[in-house]
Amino acid sequence: MVDPRSVTKIAAGVTRETLAILPVGSLLLAALSVASTLAPLLSRLLIDLREAACRFEPWRPLTGHLVHGNATHLLLNLTAFVPLAAIRERRAGTGMLLVEVLALAAGVSAGVRLLHDPSTTGGIPWTSYCGLSGVVYGLAVIVLLDEGSTIARGPRVAVAAALMVKSCLEYGAGGWLASGSALEESLGVVYLPGAHCAGCAVGLYLVHASRAPAPQPSRKRLAASRGSGTSRSPPIIAAPAAPLLLSSAACSGSMPPRAKTGMDEVLHASSSPSSPTGLSELVFESGRNTGE
Repeated sequence: MVDPRSVTKIAAGVTRETLAILPVGSLLLAALSVASTLAPLLSRLLIDLREAACRFEPWRPLTGHLVHGNATHLLLNLTAFVPLAAIRERRAGTGMLLVEVLALAAGVSAGVRLLHDPSTTGGIPWTSYCGLSGVVYGLAVIVLLDEGSTIARGPRVAVAAALMVKSCLEYGAGGWLASGSALEESLGVVYLPGAHCAGCAVGLYLVHASRAPAPQPSRKRLAASRGSGTSRSPPIIAAPAAPLLLSSAACSGSMPPRAKTGMDEVLHASSSPSSPTGLSELVFESGRNTGE
């Protein structure tokens, strides 16, 4: 007769080994992206809207990255995100991956607000934002510059530098690679290269922060931290999130033109009504709901 306790122990061991192998954090974030994109109610609740700065909806700059313009947009981003996130999770752990993704999301949202400010002339203003590509660029920089990699350092640095140069040149040229192209139409979003620039910058900052030696506290501060049970940690999220908090504090009374708005991934006002998320109508609906 089989002992039930032995079966339970074997099942628990198999579960632990499976979870140790699978990139749980990466798959969880991918599943959240799929759900946020294919469920219209979630899309409307989570997408990052400029007008939401006048309401207390602080989650939108972080959750907006999970929403995508359509299934094609989602598939392209997840094709790059899942492998990069899985590699990073294997090297640094699930907890560190989630912290870095959170920091990248905050930094990219801040970069969109700064680089695509509707009050400046020229460029592409934004009223709404969605997509993981800015986070993907940041993860790519982190993975390529990771000192724990077994690949030769020279090629990794060259690829990371090429990504950063490409993003900066493309932003300076107004999105020459995809803006107004068939690719942009197929994604159901307005291509905003500023998100890629911000992702690279935040990724580079996170790499630097992880390598920087921790400051040695004085004896008085060390004794105080021991007495209070607190310790200092690198400002991994604080620095990328600071511009976001400052830019979100002010509300603008006027909205920019809605025909072409957003950043790296902003909704197309002309996209098909049969889009899985119905995001094309969201820009106009949010305009009517301003002030509610």
